[in-house]
Amino acid sequence: MKTSDETLIMHGLELLQQVAVLLHESVIADTLWDDGSVPARELTQKFSGCFEMLGDLLYLHYHGNLSKTIPNASLGQHRVAFTGIALYVMQLLQTVVPVEKASEALAGEFKAVLALISQDEILAQSFPAVRASALSYLEKIDAEGFNTYTEARYVCLSLENTCAFLLDMDEMSDENMFSLLTQAETGVQSLPYHVSLQLVEGCVRLTSYVCKKSSPNPSAMKQGRQLLLSLLAHPVDVVRCHAYTVTLNIVKEALNVNQVTQPTSSMSQTAAFLLDSHVLYEVACFGLSDTLEKVQQQADAILVYLLQCQLLVPATRWQQLLEAISPVLPVLQGYAAQDTTLGKCILGLLDTEPHIETGTLPLLERFRGTLRLMFNPETRVRSEGVGRLAWFLAHETESARKFPSFSELDVTNLTHLLIVDSPKVLADKDRGRSVFQASDVKKVYEIFTSHTVEENVRKSAAERLAVMLEDPDLHQFFTELGGLDKVLTLLQLGVRRPTQCDGTMKKEVPVSLLPGMVGMLRTLIQPSASLRHSLAHESYLYYVLVRCGLLHQTDAECHQQVAACLGFLLFDEVASLQHWSEEGPNEQLLEFSLPNFVANRFRLPFKPPLHHARSPNMGVMPPNPDPLTSGTLAEMLRVTWNAAWNGGIEDLIKNSDCDKVADEQLFSVQLRLTAMDKRVLRVGYIPHVLQQCVYNVENATSHAMVTTAVLRLSSHLVACAHYLDNSAVQSLGWTDVLTRFLLTVPSSNADEQLLAQILHMISLILTAPSHPSQDLLDWINEMLYHPKSAILGLVARPDTPGEEAVETTLHIRRQLNRELLKFVHKFVGKFPYKLVERLTSKCVNGDLSRNLLTGINRKDAAHFYNLVSLESTLICLMHVTSRPGWSVGCPDSDSLSVCLQALHSLLEVVSAFHIGRGGMSMSYMGRGVTRSATLCLRHLACEMATQLRSPDWPRNWLFSRQATPDSVGESGLHWLIPLWTYRDTEVRAAGFGIAVALTTTESGRITMMTQCQHIPGGIWGAAFSVLLDQAECSIVRRQAALLLVNLTSQPMPSGSVETMTNVWQGPVVRNEETQVSLVGLSALLALLHHSQFYPEMMVLLGNYYPQPAVHTVSVAAASVHTTPLGSRTTITTSGSGSLTTSSTFTEVSTPAYQRRPSIVGQNGDMTLTHTMTSMNISSQPLLGSLTTQSPVGTGPAAASSQPLANTVTTATSTPASLLGGAVRDTSTPTSVGEGSYPDYQSVATPCLVSGVCQLLSNIVTLAPQDTLICVNRENLHKVLISMEDSSILSAYLKELQSSPETRQRNLVAFDELLEMHCQVLRLLRLFAVQDTEIRSQLLGDKATLRSLVQMLAVVYQDDADTAALCQALWESVFSLFLAILQTDGQVALREFTPVFVKHWSIIGGRTVSILQDTKECETPLGVTVLQFIAVLLTEEARWRMKVAEGQEQDDCGTISLRLDFRSNSDESDLFQLTSGQQLCQVLVKVYDSVALKPNDQFHLLKVTVINAFKALLAVSVSAKMAALEGGVVESICEHIRHLLRKIKLQGARTRPDRWRHQQDGCCTQERKSCHLRVDCDL
Repeated sequence: MKTSDETLIMHGLELLQQVAVLLHESVIADTLWDDGSVPARELTQKFSGCFEMLGDLLYLHYHGNLSKTIPNASLGQHRVAFTGIALYVMQLLQTVVPVEKASEALAGEFKAVLALISQDEILAQSFPAVRASALSYLEKIDAEGFNTYTEARYVCLSLENTCAFLLDMDEMSDENMFSLLTQAETGVQSLPYHVSLQLVEGCVRLTSYVCKKSSPNPSAMKQGRQLLLSLLAHPVDVVRCHAYTVTLNIVKEALNVNQVTQPTSSMSQTAAFLLDSHVLYEVACFGLSDTLEKVQQQADAILVYLLQCQLLVPATRWQQLLEAISPVLPVLQGYAAQDTTLGKCILGLLDTEPHIETGTLPLLERFRGTLRLMFNPETRVRSEGVGRLAWFLAHETESARKFPSFSELDVTNLTHLLIVDSPKVLADKDRGRSVFQASDVKKVYEIFTSHTVEENVRKSAAERLAVMLEDPDLHQFFTELGGLDKVLTLLQLGVRRPTQCDGTMKKEVPVSLLPGMVGMLRTLIQPSASLRHSLAHESYLYYVLVRCGLLHQTDAECHQQVAACLGFLLFDEVASLQHWSEEGPNEQLLEFSLPNFVANRFRLPFKPPLHHARSPNMGVMPPNPDPLTSGTLAEMLRVTWNAAWNGGIEDLIKNSDCDKVADEQLFSVQLRLTAMDKRVLRVGYIPHVLQQCVYNVENATSHAMVTTAVLRLSSHLVACAHYLDNSAVQSLGWTDVLTRFLLTVPSSNADEQLLAQILHMISLILTAPSHPSQDLLDWINEMLYHPKSAILGLVARPDTPGEEAVETTLHIRRQLNRELLKFVHKFVGKFPYKLVERLTSKCVNGDLSRNLLTGINRKDAAHFYNLVSLESTLICLMHVTSRPGWSVGCPDSDSLSVCLQALHSLLEVVSAFHIGRGGMSMSYMGRGVTRSATLCLRHLACEMATQLRSPDWPRNWLFSRQATPDSVGESGLHWLIPLWTYRDTEVRAAGFGIAVALTTTESGRITMMTQCQHIPGGIWGAAFSVLLDQAECSIVRRQAALLLVNLTSQPMPSGSVETMTNVWQGPVVRNEETQVSLVGLSALLALLHHSQFYPEMMVLLGNYYPQPAVHTVSVAAASVHTTPLGSRTTITTSGSGSLTTSSTFTEVSTPAYQRRPSIVGQNGDMTLTHTMTSMNISSQPLLGSLTTQSPVGTGPAAASSQPLANTVTTATSTPASLLGGAVRDTSTPTSVGEGSYPDYQSVATPCLVSGVCQLLSNIVTLAPQDTLICVNRENLHKVLISMEDSSILSAYLKELQSSPETRQRNLVAFDELLEMHCQVLRLLRLFAVQDTEIRSQLLGDKATLRSLVQMLAVVYQDDADTAALCQALWESVFSLFLAILQTDGQVALREFTPVFVKHWSIIGGRTVSILQDTKECETPLGVTVLQFIAVLLTEEARWRMKVAEGQEQDDCGTISLRLDFRSNSDESDLFQLTSGQQLCQVLVKVYDSVALKPNDQFHLLKVTVINAFKALLAVSVSAKMAALEGGVVESICEHIRHLLRKIKLQGARTRPDRWRHQQDGCCTQERKSCHLRVDCDL
């Protein structure tokens, strides 16, 4: 993988992908890293080393580590390697390392690898899931790196929103206003990176658009205001400057002097976005003091325009401006001056003449503003303030009655009225607890308020209270005493002139008390924000404080206290930080503090805490150095921005060749793509690369160009196999481009090499994890069988072009043949294993099969075979022959000829590589050939059983090199027997499977028994020995069971006399001592007894394992049923080939085929697969004829006129590769010693249990009495009953729905379970009908009955085969219930009723769903359901009659009540139909559909429907009402008239004898219809 050779990289990635699949199947990641064992530690160390190597490879191929002058071709190769390795790293991580274990499993150095993968934007654009996975691991091992990526991702999102905003802002409207605000708000966060002034202008104009409406949306206004503030306070100078520039331009446009003639013009509304206190605060507080002179000038201009626009805007708009300015006036007055335009405008707001209240600030605000001028550091401004202050004092209410008089004052000193030379620092809130108590305050307060105390004492008390109130904890007590109100009242009285009373001037409050009271007021308002807010708008207080200051100008302490009180009140609007916060008040922010700007622009009497040294709206700049401006993160930002700027990464690639010079000026140079970025985009973005490859193939002018493009396409398919969806590949349109290459026969080495490359690419698509689409399969099918197709002809071509061919030509020819075979078998393998009608194309036919066979038998001797080519051909043929119908469709040959050709060729191969080499006991040479050839023979046997009509087709399988098939005295199946002892499990299973197929007909069974006379025990001994071998694999034992099923599938004679040689007579057992022979059934029973068949079956069923995966564990200890090892029966053979038994039963002799060498490896385990078996089983009798079962099928087994048992016609076994995943059974056969069971017994899979049940069904049909005695003795039926579990089926259904990635595997196991349950139920039905004790046990087991009912709820419709098995399961359940009801009647009803009533929703729902489809009613399932309903409800009616007669006690819960039950839990339920009504409706529908059908074909169905209908009407009132409302009576009457006319017509046209026979059927229907008519009226 360190090479730059693309071919080697592709092959390396292919191998890695296969390793990942193996690891996924074999490693349990959740427990691996916690396992402390030595093997686990070694494995984790190796994984750690692998991750380290993969990281090194990733950095080796990363474009950032390559030369900038590297050629494009080499860059593309490195990028393929980088992509493939990165994807494989994530695949491997997800396979072997759980996310929770990442910090323990991955080394610290690996975090750089994960960071590289997650930060590669081109890779993430191609496969978003890869980034998500990498981040989940990165978060665990590198939190800092994860946070850095998160920040970068947020910036990228902001960049994308920026571009989206710039594209949409020209279409600004009410509909997209909120989306634009959201985009802009997010886009502003990345301004330090892209510095797009277009975004700044768009945001400002968007805010203007939002606010200019007459009724703007409050939410949009708030969002727009925050957006504007963030721009006006942006830390990037150019952004902030441009924001002010755009704002100023909008103000100029809105407040243009040309609008003076239209004062109510709507143009002024565009500037309404500035009429907000927060915006004006930002401009006044920070814009005017900005470090950039241009920003200062623009902020000044903005405010001047606003303050001078009174005549240009409507009065309401001007008033809105004044209301917004009022809270900001303390800040704005910092620029009050007489020599600047802005300063004059600010002073103009405070004008006192004329005295008007409209169009100007309120009088109180102008007075407060005048007082603020007294804090201005410039004397000229304060002098202006003194003049205005004089006006206010002169116009105060009752000013003449207050002192001092303004004319009495020294005007020269008034400019320093509120100026303090030494401002005090405001004390902290927490100054500790004072020594004063509330009682002390109360005593002093009483002295202060007393009128009888001397003035000096009261003055001293006032000063003392001021000192006490320095403790804020005493403020509440003082307020509760009324101290605050008293102080405010006394202050007002203290500035009033003395009044004349009784001829004397009387002063209510001495002036000497004023300093102390001012001190008390200052201590109260300083810590209390609420008190400040309430007193700040009390005008009298300002007048009182000013007069106090004037009266005590010379008192420094009083001067300080007055100035402080006024400072607290005048700057209250900006005194608390929360006032300018979007959040609610926060107690921690209520401390008095002033903006830094205010403290610097005014001469305050104190030094307060400061806030807003910088704008609170200013964002945070990226750190320096910024990790987002270099390395992979910088590339991530560049690609994201340019992709969004160009409308997508595809358009970016198209536009990357022509740089947009104008566009580059719109954003930062940091975001411009580098030359390497553009090159990597072209070769790294997978959708573009794949499309470009297809384009290059289509427009190529030489073989080299096509080969290069196809190679690059193949490389990406391999590299991205785990993450690339086939639908995306299919959308590229490559099929049309490659059609011409597949329809052209290659004529040169270059042509063949190109075709091989193309076929390899298609094979890669077919082997991708995602299943190919049906359109792709149809296209390949068309290319394969097209008249001009080159593929079929090339398949049959020899590997070697000739003896004189050069080595290059030979190599190319072999490469093409290899790719051809791989292509065919990958294509065929994508089709379902069992072809059904739903497939639109047929993937195999006789032409393909015959051409493949041509490539097998080219030489006569084994040493001439090309093993590699032969094995590839056989593997391909194995896939082809696994699909039924592969021998038909050949235009110049019939199915028989193709099958015989295949049979001859395959038997030659098997004989040459297995039989001819002594069984291959010591060599693995040709092992794959033998396996594939054997499986092909197995498929061939199924094909011949299906396609050929002659029952003697098994004789064609007799093969001998020295004799003809008709020769006598030599076994023609000598090649088959060694396959049963082969070390490969699949070969053994396929060998027995061939025997199963050959014994589907009587002729085949006779042939098989005759040809196996030379082996110990014959065919019967071989089958029983393998089935009873507890160490043999379940797949092999199952085939042995199916072989016995076929051997017992027809009646056989019973006795001690052998019949004719060409007649099936079953086994022959001879006692050597008595020389007595047993034939047929007697021999079979003896064989079963001496082999201890039933105890061995108990052991087998005790090892039942329903799970899809089996690990190597001992199941012997868990087995409940144990027997002695093997049967104490010596099975030998006599000269005639019959079985011989010894009466002593003391010797144990193991047949030769049981003494095969052990094939268990050193580790003691082996993995094998077995698949679903396709069975053609006889249907069950309709009315309970339970003694025999008649086969129904298309195979030769149906030709017998005698009643036969179950016959297996198409049992198959195929490799797991045909299904894309199958059930695993890792238990392997071991050498079985004598005297004990093996330590590791083979588990019994559902398939094996199914085969055993079929065998037991046949045996109980042949010998019911003997079989049931043995079954009861061994309690075999109890084990079978316990296996009926609906919960595991429900679990599989849940897994199928929740885990689509394992659907195929779970579906195979689910089908096997369904088949097993069907066979068990059919066997239990036979037991229950013929044995009272078993029937009683079934009825008494309520848990089993509930489980059986719940099986009716098992349904799966996504697969046709599984849906059919679900229906078979329902039929088996209904058949079992029906058989028990027919046998036990009322007894069964009493036991069934509690279970049926509780689960009637399942039974009734399934019944209705089946009968709704009238076609389904004609199937065995439909007829069984109708019979079940008829018998069940008939028994219910009989029970009701007994209750009416007093013979039975009426129970609360009955089926009839359940039929008429309607839930009242919901009002909607009142309009729902009862179960009886629903059942009535479907039965009416069925009755109408079958009433007019031919009587000779549908007589039984008609009678069954009528019986079910009658029984329902007899027990359900709601059903009877539904029938009457549905017009059933009229329908029945019409049907009766039709029957009468038919009887008369038949009587006139038919002979009397035939007429009487036909009349019986019609009369039966007429009578039942009349009875049904009567039941409707009752």
